[in-house]
Amino acid sequence: MKTLLKLIIVFSVCPILSLPVSFSTAADPPLGKNEIWIHQRDGCNQGMYKQPNGPMSLILFCDAALGTNIGLVYYDSPEAPVSLHFYNKLTQAEKEAYYKIWSLANRMWQEPIWASDVTSYAWGPDGTKLYVATSGIYGSGALYELDLIRKKYKQIAPTGRVALDAPGPGYVITRMDKEKSRLSYVLHDQWDVPIEGRKELIYKFQ
Repeated sequence: MKTLLKLIIVFSVCPILSLPVSFSTAADPPLGKNEIWIHQRDGCNQGMYKQPNGPMSLILFCDAALGTNIGLVYYDSPEAPVSLHFYNKLTQAEKEAYYKIWSLANRMWQEPIWASDVTSYAWGPDGTKLYVATSGIYGSGALYELDLIRKKYKQIAPTGRVALDAPGPGYVITRMDKEKSRLSYVLHDQWDVPIEGRKELIYKFQ
């Protein structure tokens, strides 16, 4: 009874303690210990996730039956280029174009071909690339390498051209070996197969 009276006194004297807690809207830390997110393993927690080694943030949209979709935003100040050591290797024309690609009023990037029905993603080790795998249900069913400096992408797999209305088989990124510069991935329908029975495919990145 004495404890209850003390609590009543505290809350009546300090009503601020009963106010709801407010949370920061800053970008959350990246998902996964190895900078890789896999939907079937990690689930979908809608929000913004900061790139661990660069200025970008990835927005994860959990759209239920319509799949998981993503978008990118240049989260840090565009005054500084992505990975200065890499930027210095660009041609003069590319350097001049860079500030037209990313600017104060042009900080977003999302294209349906790689942003729809995403199964997994992995941040590249040097901060200039993002690897994205998509399902063939609502997505293009392909694996992509996104060049974060030039705002360009290339299809890694399958070998033939895909489209949202003519998708590939779908893929899931499984791991990344930074020392050997290798990205491992499997066909989407192989994800549920035990690890020892999976047929992993390899992409050698630069």
